Amino acid sequence: MTIKNVPNILTAIRILLVPVICILMYFNNFYLNILAIFFSFFACITDFFDGKIARKYNCCSAFGKCMDPIADKILVMTLIIMLVYQQKAWIFPSIIILSREFIVSGIREFVSKEKQIIIHVSQLAKIKTATQMFSLLFLMIFSFDYYLNIAGNILLTFASILSIITCFQYVKSVKNVIFA
Repeated sequence: MTIKNVPNILTAIRILLVPVICILMYFNNFYLNILAIFFSFFACITDFFDGKIARKYNCCSAFGKCMDPIADKILVMTLIIMLVYQQKAWIFPSIIILSREFIVSGIREFVSKEKQIIIHVSQLAKIKTATQMFSLLFLMIFSFDYYLNIAGNILLTFASILSIITCFQYVKSVKNVIFA
C-alpha cells in the first residue's frame, strides 16, 4: 500500500462504517451509543484526512472524486435518520438537509449527463458538511442533557440554513442548463 491509496481506503472505510453505526444506534443502548459515537467520529475524521492527503500528495482519483461526496452523504443522512428515530434531532432541519442532498445530487447527475458540466464543491459546501457532521456528533454525545440537546439542534438548524444557501448556489450555477 502506498500513500496514494490511503484517501480511497479512508473513503471506503467511511462507507463501511455506516451500517455498523446504524445498527449500533438502532438499539439506542448507552454502551452501543458510545461505540456509535466513536465510529461516527472516526468516520467524520476520515472525511477530513482523505481530502487533505489526496491534495497534499496529488493523488486525487476518479474513485475519490466520485465516492467521497457519496460517502459524506451516506454518513450524514444515516446519522440524521437515526437521530430523528431516537428523537434526538429536530425533524425540520433534518428534512431540509436531506432534501438539499437529493436536490444537489440530482442536479449534478443531470448536468453531468446532459451537458458534461462538472460542478465543483464550493468552500461553503465544505463548511456546510463539516457543520453538519459536528452538529450530529454533538447531538450524539450530548443528547442526554435537555439544554445541550437544544444547542445541538440549533447547530443542526444552522447547518440546514447553510444547506439552503449552498443549494441555491448550485441551482444558480446551472440555472441556464436546467431552465433552458
